[in-house]
Amino acid sequence: MANAATVTVLGRAGSEVEVKFLPSGKAVANLSVACTPSKKTDTGWEDLETLWFQVSTFSYVDSLVETVGKGDLVSVTGRLSTRSYTNKAGEEKTVLNIDAQSVSLVQKNKKDTAEAAPF
Repeated sequence: MANAATVTVLGRAGSEVEVKFLPSGKAVANLSVACTPSKKTDTGWEDLETLWFQVSTFSYVDSLVETVGKGDLVSVTGRLSTRSYTNKAGEEKTVLNIDAQSVSLVQKNKKDTAEAAPF
């Protein structure tokens, strides 16, 4: 795999893991991952534009479905590619794809578990 664009992304799962089956019967897991980089300014940290990645993997499908949920912090390593298309509004869009070699759960999403205060 000479000259392959390999990346590691740390971001939040933007969707639940979706499993599809190829005609061969092999399972593939798909999910979206959002990464919002930030930069230091004179007054603190400023969030930059959120980057979305579409992630597909043929490995660890069962464990991904069982452990990764929407909002969880994940680390994804794999081959980066892009795909362009025109949406219904006629706008040209580019999608960043990662053919994942590994997907690791870093931290579960912290849900608000506090009970609502009575009136």
